Amino acid sequence: MDFHEYVGARRASLVRAAVLLGSPEGVAPGVVDATLASAASRIRGADDPDPEVYRRLLPALAGHRGTADWVEPAQIDPRDHAGFAVRRALAALSPEARDVAVLRWLAGLDGRATREALRIPAAALAEGSAAALAGLAVAAGPHRELDASEALNAAAQTIEVAPGPPIRPVGRRNTRIVVGLAALTLVLAGTAAVALRGSQSPAPGPAPVPPAPDRLSSEQVPSLFGYDAAHARRLLEKSGLTVFEELAQRCEVAGRVVATDPGVGEPLSPGERITVSLAQPSDPRCMDGYSERAAAWRFIDFANGRGPAPRFARTVYVVYNGSPPSAVTGRNAGLPAGIPALDEIRALSGRVLRTSTGYATPTLQVATRTPAPETCGIARPPAAGERQVLSLTLALGPDDSSRCPLMVDLYRNAAGVIDAVAVYSEKAGPTVSPTAVSPPPWVTGSRGR
Repeated sequence: MDFHEYVGARRASLVRAAVLLGSPEGVAPGVVDATLASAASRIRGADDPDPEVYRRLLPALAGHRGTADWVEPAQIDPRDHAGFAVRRALAALSPEARDVAVLRWLAGLDGRATREALRIPAAALAEGSAAALAGLAVAAGPHRELDASEALNAAAQTIEVAPGPPIRPVGRRNTRIVVGLAALTLVLAGTAAVALRGSQSPAPGPAPVPPAPDRLSSEQVPSLFGYDAAHARRLLEKSGLTVFEELAQRCEVAGRVVATDPGVGEPLSPGERITVSLAQPSDPRCMDGYSERAAAWRFIDFANGRGPAPRFARTVYVVYNGSPPSAVTGRNAGLPAGIPALDEIRALSGRVLRTSTGYATPTLQVATRTPAPETCGIARPPAAGERQVLSLTLALGPDDSSRCPLMVDLYRNAAGVIDAVAVYSEKAGPTVSPTAVSPPPWVTGSRGR
């Protein structure tokens, strides 16, 4: 679609929608113009650019949206345009219901586009729609949504939109240069940017150096191994990305990130869209071992500082690469920094591996088992007997039987409380052994409660 034709046809309606979404009338035009400028390339390549534009507009409005009380009832004459009554009704809705109402029945987005723009599940969309229809006093019947659309359009007509200045598109550059980012910042601030152009093309520089095998630059999509939706969104939005979520049918704990588009290691620019796929284990077979895998992820979240401590016994014994058990005390206080189990998990979770086709990230295998007498040449904790463990195996790269992955065995007592942690490092050979300060539970028979 032609960018300027789209702006001419849709700018006024976008400004009105921004006001009904909570933006002050004096602010909405500037935010809309900046959003249109940043979305120019997507508008040109789309048959229907509206969903993409609204996906970008909502985050841009985030810092300007008020409490929807932008219509002062005392200043409204009941004999005025009926749309003012609709605006009063919108002001009384919850922000969630108001957003659904504006996107569905003013912007005309379908259910999926509305969910993506608002980053909400289908259930929340249904709840918001029902609340909006009730709050707008739309009578039940087969034409409820048509009536709601008429009401929202009446409200929109109460908002006057003055013509705006020409909008200069901000497109993607083939090279990431500071001038381009500065120009974008100036556009967002509502000022004019001056592009500096040389009369000659610069001489080609040296070939770029590929990233180190296990490191990514700040201009590449990061690894989201172990992330849930909330922490992934926080990380990506700090990088200036516009985040959208979709559900993927995977046998993984619900809500865990299983993929991104663009993928790990792909180049990115602030303002770009990234889609995060979240696990939805819909197959009944996914329930086999589900609770064990969820418990494993909770321990990894704790190790990475993204979740609370799991249930620990009053005394927890730590064995690292066959060392004598050392004791950590303090019931449910969590293992302190410096414990090898946490250090090893933190280090591996953030790594990536450069491959011929892209980047590989860690994998997690979970099993409930009785540890073998020897793991990677290291004997299991002495006198552990036949106690079962929740075993976490974290690996990076191709399956190579000559290399030992990181393994963490969580010993749990009858109440499901962790009373011992055994770590088998990726590193070759045992480390210097810490001194055991008390006998481990598997020697004394005490469970460390």
